[in-house]
Amino acid sequence: MLKLTTMKIKFTIILICSSLIGFAQNITGKFVQQNYIDAGITLTFHKPTFTYQTGGSINGSFGTGYYSIHKNELKLKFIKVPKQDTSFYSILSSSVKSQTALLNIKIQDENGNPSKGTVVFRDKDYSSIERFQSDNHGLLSIPLKQEKNICTVTIDNIGYYRVTFPITKLKGKNSEITVRLKPAATNYIDPKFEVYKIESLTQNEIILSTNKSETIRLKRMPE
Repeated sequence: MLKLTTMKIKFTIILICSSLIGFAQNITGKFVQQNYIDAGITLTFHKPTFTYQTGGSINGSFGTGYYSIHKNELKLKFIKVPKQDTSFYSILSSSVKSQTALLNIKIQDENGNPSKGTVVFRDKDYSSIERFQSDNHGLLSIPLKQEKNICTVTIDNIGYYRVTFPITKLKGKNSEITVRLKPAATNYIDPKFEVYKIESLTQNEIILSTNKSETIRLKRMPE
C-alpha cells in the first residue's frame, strides 16, 4: 500500500512538472514589473518573439527579439528594431578609389542646423576602436586607416538617436557624409543577448534574477 501511494505521489509530481514545462515553453501575454510606477520592465511574449520596454512614454527603452526557456533560464535575443523613427544620414562617395579614404562629415540637428557629435569606429562586437569629436560647427575630417578590425561606424550625441552604418560603404574612396540627428524620445536597444534565471514561473507571475543578484518580479496583466 505504501509503495502504491509513493508511486501516485511521484506520478503527480511528474504531471505537475510536465504542465509547468509546457506552459514555460508557450508563455504568452504581458507581464509588468511590480513596485515600480511608470519606470519598470514590461515584457510581452508572443511565442517565439517578445517586446521589452522600460520607463515611461519619455526617455524610455524599447527592444524586441526572440526568446527561449531552457533549464530554468529565460534567454532574450534582442534584434535591431525595425522601422525606427530615428536619425538618418546620406553618403556621397567619389568614384575614384584611394588607398587612404578621407571621410568629410557634417553633423546637423533635424532642422539642418550645425550640431556637435561623436564618431566612433567599432569592431564586430560593437566595441570602440577609435573615437573622434566634431568641432562646434559639427564638422570633422577623418582619414580612414586600413584597419581590418573596423566593422561599423556610429555617429551620435547625448539626447539624440544614434546613426549606424557598415564600414564597407566607406572603404577605398573619399566620402561626404551628412548626418541629421533627431532628439531621442525612446532608446532603441541594440542587438544583444541577455539571460535571466527563473526563480518562479506561474500563469500569473514570473520571478527572475540577474547575475547581479537583482530580483525582478513580473505580474501578468489582463488582456
